[in-house]
Amino acid sequence: TQHLLQTYLAVNNAHCSNTIKEIKSLGKGEFGEVALYKDRKGLNHAVKKIKNQKQVTKAAKKEIHILQILNRNDPSNKYNIIRMRGHYLNGTHQCIIFEPLAYNLYELIKKTNHKGVSLYLTCKFGIQLLNALQFLKTQGIIHTDIKPENIMVCHPRRAKIKLIDFGSSCFI
Repeated sequence: TQHLLQTYLAVNNAHCSNTIKEIKSLGKGEFGEVALYKDRKGLNHAVKKIKNQKQVTKAAKKEIHILQILNRNDPSNKYNIIRMRGHYLNGTHQCIIFEPLAYNLYELIKKTNHKGVSLYLTCKFGIQLLNALQFLKTQGIIHTDIKPENIMVCHPRRAKIKLIDFGSSCFI
């Protein structure tokens, strides 16, 4: 938790002093937008800026709470859940800081011209997704929005995925 706190303070301080720079937009949706940022130490962070709407802000606060529980109960990062590095308010917009990931499974399928991936890779991804779901069950959490867009490949050259977007999640 000390590392998370230090990362949060570093990113928050960098943000507040305008020394964090946006590198590129990673996507927009009904919730808001996600962009890749680089801090003054050269570290990359994915920052999800939530729209300033009551229901969306409420979902963001719930997502933060759930991710705090999941990340705290997975200190060795072995259950394939996105790592939240911190959160802050940017004016009236809630922002959540995440580890940067490569791309989602829908984008991966588009890159293969919708031909899919090998059975071996499908099995590796399936096992990791089941690992994440089993962990969620032990924590009493239901994701409620599992789809290819919410499963991210960690690195283009590695067969590792993470489950993301806990904004509509709930407790059992």
